[in-house]
Amino acid sequence: MWRAVAGSELPVDTSPDTGGARDAVCPYLDGGVAEELTGERWTGTSLDTRFETPTCVFWSYGDTPQATVQVRWMTTHRAAVDVVNWAAPVDTTTKALQPDGWSGGRGGTSDSEYGVPGGGAVYSVFKDNLAVTVTTAQDQSVKAQSIAERTIVNLGL
Repeated sequence: MWRAVAGSELPVDTSPDTGGARDAVCPYLDGGVAEELTGERWTGTSLDTRFETPTCVFWSYGDTPQATVQVRWMTTHRAAVDVVNWAAPVDTTTKALQPDGWSGGRGGTSDSEYGVPGGGAVYSVFKDNLAVTVTTAQDQSVKAQSIAERTIVNLGL
């Protein structure tokens, strides 16, 4: 039986809190790696600790995060799918199938028929009761995908 964990009680459309101090350390993805994968200078990290696995927010210059990484442990598979469908809606994104065994959506503002509200890109996938969602300030979702894949490997998911 799957147990409720911190954050699973929050609505599926809960956005990460990006207002924290930018001096935190992400427990599963180094800021230097985020810099390498996004190609943007990393200036700090903040955490949203409402979730069992903290959401990591990576910052560059300016007021928009260069990347956010949210791992949601939900109480049901359906809830994990709903998290992904909220972050990367089927009608505005393309299918995401990496890494093997995961499924979801991806999109970016550079895609002519797909767009991420507010600009940037999203890569959001689910497996069992887990959902991993990465957003980036870049237009192409390949960078968000790279961060999601690295997160899944680093956490052993």
